[in-house]
Amino acid sequence: MFSKEEVVLITKGRYAGIKAVIIEDLEEKDGRMVVTIVGLEKIPKPVTEDMTEMQKSRQKYIKAFIKKMNVRHLIATRYTMENVFDKVAVRDISDISEKTEMRKDVEKLFRTAYQNNPTHWIFKKQKV
Repeated sequence: MFSKEEVVLITKGRYAGIKAVIIEDLEEKDGRMVVTIVGLEKIPKPVTEDMTEMQKSRQKYIKAFIKKMNVRHLIATRYTMENVFDKVAVRDISDISEKTEMRKDVEKLFRTAYQNNPTHWIFKKQKV
């Protein structure tokens, strides 16, 4: 049901209501199915012409997160982000330094994906 590069909605925890992308397939851990996801903690906002350069850079800011999550707390969607996260080397996220390096790589990939297709569903605010 959950496959790589699929966009999901998180239903529980700190990131509830936020969209994320699966970057690592299912694995069983202590009797539960777990996937590694990356998502946007802060989505870019629209930029207008009358803004200063500082305001524009703040509006375009993207902040990502990486998390291992139980599939019970995810809702599958019909959307995918194909060929975006192929370059991400999934590392051990229990090591903080590796996790921060991976997060920086993911933020760069999200930034390029936003520049290529700013109207993609993952970059829009979730309406509840």
